[in-house]
Formats: sequence, structure tokens, C-alpha cells
Amino acid sequence: MKRILKMLAAAMAVLLALTGCGTGAKTSAESDAGQSDKQVVLAAPRDLTPGEKDGYYTSLIMQVWEPLVLLGEDGHAAPSLATSWEMSPDGKEWTIKLRENVKFHDGEPFNADAVIANIERVVKHSPKKSPFYTIDAKKTYPGLDHTEKVDDNTVKLVFSEPSPTAIQRLTNFGSPMVSPKCLDENGDFATVVQGTGPFKITEHQQDQYTILEANEDYWGEKAKTKSVKVLSMPSSDTRAAALRSGEIQGVLDIGAIWPSQAKELVDSGKFEASYQPSTITHFMQVNQSKEYLNDPRLVKAMSLAIDRQMIVDEFYHGFAVATSNPLNASELGYKQDKPKYDPEEAKKLAAEVLGDNRISLELLVPQYGIDRYPYKEQAEYVQSALKELGIDVEITILEGSEQMKRRKEGNFDLSFHTQGMPDGEPITMLKVFMGPDNGGRYDNPEATELLSKAAAELDENKRIEIYKELQELAIETLPTIPLYHDSYLVVHSKDLKGYEATSYGVTLSKMYLA
Repeated sequence: MKRILKMLAAAMAVLLALTGCGTGAKTSAESDAGQSDKQVVLAAPRDLTPGEKDGYYTSLIMQVWEPLVLLGEDGHAAPSLATSWEMSPDGKEWTIKLRENVKFHDGEPFNADAVIANIERVVKHSPKKSPFYTIDAKKTYPGLDHTEKVDDNTVKLVFSEPSPTAIQRLTNFGSPMVSPKCLDENGDFATVVQGTGPFKITEHQQDQYTILEANEDYWGEKAKTKSVKVLSMPSSDTRAAALRSGEIQGVLDIGAIWPSQAKELVDSGKFEASYQPSTITHFMQVNQSKEYLNDPRLVKAMSLAIDRQMIVDEFYHGFAVATSNPLNASELGYKQDKPKYDPEEAKKLAAEVLGDNRISLELLVPQYGIDRYPYKEQAEYVQSALKELGIDVEITILEGSEQMKRRKEGNFDLSFHTQGMPDGEPITMLKVFMGPDNGGRYDNPEATELLSKAAAELDENKRIEIYKELQELAIETLPTIPLYHDSYLVVHSKDLKGYEATSYGVTLSKMYLA
């Protein structure tokens, strides 16, 4: 993480010069501020509360439900509703101590029974779809035999085989804890989600807004704002206009503001910006089962033809990190790389495959990328770069669900997409691109062997070395074409205090209107 922060130092220096503020140090007024009665209105590029049929009901960043463990800044699991954990010597059992005196929003106690009910929900009813991450017991609890109640504040997860990374898989979206009484027999929500977080949902209008109210019985530091309204605004121009007009005081969610708009707003002197390296990476996936694309030389040629640093500098104003590594800096064992840009070598490799032929490929671009990122400009740049290799690219913009369907079916040539980390276990992310079920039809026996070896290795240091081997293999053999690691960038009114970006979300409970 520190290495990524250094790479972003130049952008941060510009940002701090523009805002005239520090990196998040609180003033005495912020530290001593009580709970504000002023409602804060924010906007996101999507509905962060999909509702009853969603596996989570609402996003983690809304701070309504909490996980057992959070992803820490160093890539390790950090306490949340679980305070400590211990693995047995054989790696088959994890004993987890739970936070005491915690209640769900409906008054039900958070305890071992509630944890077991939540885990059993995932086991019995997964997979459960969500625009955030799919809830899937096979990925979250692979090899789980059963869960035991040791006492009211202790649970034990028992696996049929060693599971040395089980606690990492429980981070963030890996272990959503909700009151069992708000769930129905199908594992869906029978009522609004009842979590343990500093906010609770009091009203929700699909694709319009969600209203949050401070949880006065929260076990930790209470929210500094009593009421928050989060609007759904798909258009980046609309979000920027709403900031200028004062309709909203800030934006949230990944891709909430274009870097160019952030600079313009900050330059006006009325707004401040905050950013952190995020857990999101952007890719161009290649369907390696297609003719010509099944030749590694052509995939490598396409990668070498794309100037990732130019994309970061021109389209993202430095608020991203160019990469050819599918793993993100937030993951254990991340190995920083310097992506290669060599258009002449790219032309040479492409000529070896194509000869004098030209081929036509379709590039799928998700609509959410147009709404939240400069994907149109990015697609046009890639179109231009690949044209030099004898590849004519047709750009097709699709709704996210349709694009995902075509990727899953293998009905694509090239596809832009983002991929975040559903948990803190690097193997989860690496399997997406290097495992047997990868969407790009990549097949590498060495990758399969290393993935299995890492999953079974009990020693963390040895496991990290295997992660590094996998990253080196991915950079060399290109199961996908990573482009850049995203930053979580937000802009807010100067009247909104305590509002800072994190690696996934914002400091929602610490904000207040002055």
C-alpha cells in the first residue's frame, strides 16, 4: 500500500495545493463536534440499496450492516464484529471471538447464534446475486464442514480440509451480519435489512434515494450526522451539476466523479477532494478461445500496444496506477510492476500471427463505465492503438447485465470491466482470471497447480511467495490485460467536514455539516 501511495504522491501534492488542506487531520471543531441535526445529501452513480432480493440489501459503504472482519490497510484481516481469531495447528478449525454487548437495529442480540444463522443462510441459499459481489458459499467457505457454538460470544468454523485463509475470506463482503429475524425461508430479506452499523435505513425508493438515520444504540462511536440522504444519479454530469447547485454536499461510491470534474470543482474554490488507492482494478479481458486470440503472441502484442501510463495521465489525471498485475495493492503479497509499452515490439508480434491479414474484433464497453469513468475515450484510444497492429475494433456499449451475460457465455472478443476484491484472500481474485472457470478461457496447468498449492499452504510467508509466483506468471502469460488500479476519489462541499475517502467507501459516520 505504501508503494502505491508513493506513486500517487505527485497527484496528491497537486490536490493538496488546490484544496489548501492536509491529508485528513481533524481540527478541534471536528473532534469536539456533537451530532448534527442537518441532513447531509450525497449522490452515487448507482442505487447503493438494491433492496430485498439483493444478497446484501445495501452496500457495505452505507455502514448499515457490518462484517465479522474488515480488510486492514496492510492487507490483513482487522477486527469488526469479531475481535480475535485463532487457527488450529492443522488449519482445519478457526475459533472466532465475537464483540460483546452488540445489538442489531431491531433489538436482537448479536451473538454466536446470529453468526451461525448468517453462515447457514449463505450455505443453504447461495449463490445470491448482487451488483456488489455474488454471495457464494463455495467461494467464501470452501470445504466448510460445520459451524459450532462454543459459547454466546465464540464460534468455531470446522473445515474438512486445511483452510489457512478462511479469516481473509471473511473480510468485508465475505461475512455480512444481519438479524436473522429480517430474513425469510429463502434467505431473502423479509424486512428492511437490520444490521449492527452506525446507520439504519428508514426509507428507500428504488433507483431514487435511500435515507439513513443514525443508530443511537451503536456499540462504537456514534455517527456525527443524524440523517443522510443518498441519491441515485447515473450521470456524472448531473452529479457535478448537483454539487455546483448545492443540491448535494458530496458524492460517494467508486467512480462517483470523473477526475477532470474533480479538478474543475476544486479549482472553483468551493469544494475539496479526497482520494485513496482502492480495491478496484480495470481490465480488458480477451476471449482466448477465439481464432487468433488463442495465440499468446497476439494477446501480448495488444498489451504492449496500450500505453497504460498515458491512460492514467490523460484520462484519470494521475488518480490511478498503471499496471499489468491482476492483483491489487490491497492484497497480501502484492508485487508492484512496471507495465511495458512497446508499440514496435507489438507490431512485430502481431505480424507473426496475422501476416498481411487484418482482423475485426468487437470491444464490449459496459454502460456503467460510460456513466462512472471516461470509458468512451479509453475505448477510442484502444481502438486507435490496436488499429496499428492490423486489428479493427468495433466498440459496442451494453448495459452491465448484458455485458456480463455475454462474457459468461463466451460470446465476446474483448471486454472492458472492473473487478474488485470480494474478500482479502488473493487466491479469490487470482482464480477469477487464472482458475479453471475464468471468463477469458485461459488454460495454464502451472497456474492451476500454484493456485491449489497456495490454498493449502499453512505458513503465511510461504503462501505469500506463491502469490508472488502467480503474479509473475500472470504478468508473463496474460490471462487478462490489466490496465490500471483505480483510486477512490470523492469531492464534497467545504461545509461538509470529516468526509474522507477510504480504500472502499468514505468516512460516512464521521461526517457532519458545519
